[in-house]
Amino acid sequence: MRVLATGGIKANKTLRAVVLGALGLLALHGLASIAHFTVKFHFSAAEVERFYFGAPELPEPISATYVFENLHTALFVFGFLFLTLAALIMQTPHSLRVRLGFLCALFVFGLADSLSGLVLLAVGRSCAVLKVASFCLFQLSFFAAIAAITRHLVTPNGNGVDRPPGSNYRLAVTAFAILNIGFAAGNAALLFSKFGASTAAIARHFVGDPDGFSRPQSLESLLEVSAVHFVTVALYLLALIHFMFMRLGREPEPGESDASFIRWRLISQFLAIALFATALLNLGSGFLVRFVSADAAIVKLAASLGFSAALVGASVVLFRALWVARPVSHEP
Repeated sequence: MRVLATGGIKANKTLRAVVLGALGLLALHGLASIAHFTVKFHFSAAEVERFYFGAPELPEPISATYVFENLHTALFVFGFLFLTLAALIMQTPHSLRVRLGFLCALFVFGLADSLSGLVLLAVGRSCAVLKVASFCLFQLSFFAAIAAITRHLVTPNGNGVDRPPGSNYRLAVTAFAILNIGFAAGNAALLFSKFGASTAAIARHFVGDPDGFSRPQSLESLLEVSAVHFVTVALYLLALIHFMFMRLGREPEPGESDASFIRWRLISQFLAIALFATALLNLGSGFLVRFVSADAAIVKLAASLGFSAALVGASVVLFRALWVARPVSHEP
């Protein structure tokens, strides 16, 4: 992450080749997304409408839980995607206005695409075209960013060198902090959508419900879900907490009192511990409910809500470290 924040990619041939390879994989991700969207919706508002609401003569709206699960995944993926592309865009030789234009387009259209399913479900059939439009605009901004970065990296050194992101990298981290709040809200919304904040509903989900004809969760399914989430949550928290302490620094900023610096550092340390603890409890409590006691459902509920609250707290710390505690400088 440091090299993304400080530049120097173009001067290192090996690192440049690695980044170009990563950009190639990201381009394949974009092409796969377009292929999937084509197969699923045929770029047709009518197909989007049918998928989310059913045929007009036989309405069958898609479940809110499905939409929140997609939002949960989309914001996680887009957060890392934006953070990476933003750091690379800020190293290109374009003017600040052009680079910020890339960042704004990528952020706005990416966020719109992530939220489009939720907006569509809330507003109704008439907004089906927004799903198609937001996807197209995001893909355009995505491939434009990749093209600009690739052109910079393959251009001979005499025609352009790395430009360290400098203070403007804070814009990318700020956007990541905003997406983090959305991710936290999506987690909480998914919880309420699935269980309604009811410990009884959580218990039924894991131990089964004969009256509702639902089976208990198997050990295999619990391990399958937890194995994936342990990795993704670890990577996400590594990035988030890394930025929290990278921006705090080791000593107070000019004009900041020692007491204020120590207070916010303690808050950050508490949030870091809370994030890891609640994440572990959230991911592991399902095993407790299923195999130890249904009463452990309260642990699942508290840990899930605590994790979302700690995520929001981390974003607050980032906002302060990025824009309040540090003087804002402007790149020419």
